[in-house]
Amino acid sequence: MSSYGSRLQPDADALYTISGPRAGAPVRADTRRAMLNVKPIFVNAFARGGSNIVVNLLLSHPNACYPSGEMQKVFRGGARSESRWRGVYKRIRYELPLIFSTGHIRFISPWNFAPRRELSVRARRHIDWVLHREKLAARDEQHNRFVREGVAYTDSQIARSRLVCKNLNGLILMTDNLAAMYPDATFFGLIRNGLALCEGYVRRGAQAEDCANMYRLLIGKMHEDSRRIENYHIVRFEEILRDPMGAASSLYRSAGLDLAEVDKFRMQLKATLSHSGEHKLERGRDRQVVWYAKTDLSRHFRTDVDQIQAAKLSPRDREAFLRIAGDTMEMLGYI
Repeated sequence: MSSYGSRLQPDADALYTISGPRAGAPVRADTRRAMLNVKPIFVNAFARGGSNIVVNLLLSHPNACYPSGEMQKVFRGGARSESRWRGVYKRIRYELPLIFSTGHIRFISPWNFAPRRELSVRARRHIDWVLHREKLAARDEQHNRFVREGVAYTDSQIARSRLVCKNLNGLILMTDNLAAMYPDATFFGLIRNGLALCEGYVRRGAQAEDCANMYRLLIGKMHEDSRRIENYHIVRFEEILRDPMGAASSLYRSAGLDLAEVDKFRMQLKATLSHSGEHKLERGRDRQVVWYAKTDLSRHFRTDVDQIQAAKLSPRDREAFLRIAGDTMEMLGYI
């Protein structure tokens, strides 16, 4: 098994468990002092599960800005636009204090599938400060350079904007911590056809069984959180592809954003799997930001991507995935 595949192994005993000190307990908010990030928005998703689409729909609003990457990249580095030394700085300045305060070296890792322990006040303040600081620092094209097409953000606009942050894989298990820190936060849980998702992992060296265990665990977590946390919303990847403007309207309504303030939607170009099995860009360069009028937004999406990916799974991998996660797929209506 590849090292990438070996990271996809949740503890079997953890399936459908809930993070935090007591499973199923209501989330307790920290109201002792105001946070720097007001009404943040967190997108919980699987890596390679379509989260960039949701994030870019949200970032199209002039009052929504992104930090320097996904949650783990904010604290540990690794964003494409960053130097190696910037990553070293982050690990020392951002991640190390969090390790000391939590006592866990993999607390901020997306490959840690264990429930997260309750955070101290100091750890909460540190996370809030890092997220706010990195939102202010992210000024490249992929992040917070343009408030709308061709118009640059000012420093004060970014400072006042709402944070949009992405939590992938094991970091979905941080939701209780974040909900306690930010009682005014909005959470989106992005789900997708598990067979299509599995193909993307298997193509990169993972085992179908490991992907299935992760799928069961995290789908269970997202659905349980949507029942316990007031402003937590489940979003389907396939519904976004089918009706992107309808999905954008629903996202904005749930997050309290005004769709009328958006002139155009920004999207990033990424490679997709073709019928021939090639993983390639249709046009432009990887991660290039393009802007669409509302009437043209649907041009960005391929509605057959799930079917193409699911069809590329071998019969053995399909059977292995469904043997473990078939009940989850059935619950979601995918089979």
